[in-house]
Amino acid sequence: AHVSKIKSMLSATHKSVFDAEEMSAYLDISPRSARRILQSLENSGHAQVAALKSKSTTGRPRRVYELKL
Repeated sequence: AHVSKIKSMLSATHKSVFDAEEMSAYLDISPRSARRILQSLENSGHAQVAALKSKSTTGRPRRVYELKL
């Protein structure tokens, strides 16, 4: 169900790199659900971590994924 929404997100935004927060806002789901979907896509080979971004010096950096659908 989410694959078709993700494909429409890719075509609507004309980009293939997203983080969990961007995906959650577009798909209207929680950031945790978006992270689970992105992790599942990474495990199946349909996404890979493109970068790690950090807004501050503490905490874990955010993963930015490149989607290959």
